[in-house]
Amino acid sequence: MKQLYIFVLAISISCVSFAQNTYIQLELVNPSIGQPSTGSSWDTTSNDDGLNAILNSYTISSYQVLYSEAHSDLFYDEDAINSRYMNVLCENCDTEQLILDLTAYSNVVKYAIGNDTDDYLKISNGLSFNLVDDSIGAATGVNAMNIIETNDDGLNQIFSNFNVRGYELVDNPYNGLNGNKSIVCDCNADLLKLELESYDAVISEVYDVNSIMLLSVDEVTETAMSIYPNPFNNKVRIEINQPIENVMLYNILGKQVYKSASIKDLENFSSTLKSGVYLLKLLTSNGESMSKKLIKS
Repeated sequence: MKQLYIFVLAISISCVSFAQNTYIQLELVNPSIGQPSTGSSWDTTSNDDGLNAILNSYTISSYQVLYSEAHSDLFYDEDAINSRYMNVLCENCDTEQLILDLTAYSNVVKYAIGNDTDDYLKISNGLSFNLVDDSIGAATGVNAMNIIETNDDGLNQIFSNFNVRGYELVDNPYNGLNGNKSIVCDCNADLLKLELESYDAVISEVYDVNSIMLLSVDEVTETAMSIYPNPFNNKVRIEINQPIENVMLYNILGKQVYKSASIKDLENFSSTLKSGVYLLKLLTSNGESMSKKLIKS
């Protein structure tokens, strides 16, 4: 097993109080081209000279990999274990110009967008969702503009409005999202999420696609988590074989409703929750992030 460490950029650069730092997230055309050159936690270059020429013209503090928790070819090449997504941390940058420069390099960069510092571990142009009925809203192909088409006209209109160009099944039985559909767009996914949530005749739930940054490789004990009962009607019980650093709970709108460093506190808090679907996210002390869907009946 490989040990994962979350790279908290804000803490790492807090001593540089005068600098304005901006995150730019980019999606690679080919996940093998544009990977960080060394894998170091302070990497500022990639394995592509053309991309490096762009990065070197700005004050780049970090160029790091984002690994999505939603297992889909839309987010990474599972065979090569290469992510399609990178985070660029730039100091005092002309953000708009950097995004223009990156997107103009279209043979390597598929899409680039500014990323809020509070959400730099979220895929900015990706979502996952469930259908009310799996037979309504299923993908059927792409149109002449390479926009995803489904067997539902209303969903097709939303996809067209937001340039949704990828649609796949999520394959990860460990994060509670197995069986969800994942999509990517040439858009701000926060706005697309609102549209999908309002189309509740076809879409039952919509989730952000969260991720982690891989910075080093070491041996570690495999993390195992058990949640029961689920669905629950009073308290939920959570067991995990690793020390916990943070426990976070989100409602189906993506809003954080609880945060603590104690699983026991969350178990007590769970009795006060309203009925509904929630996303539980745990961060272990060794830097591993785990997610699970909770249902309170």
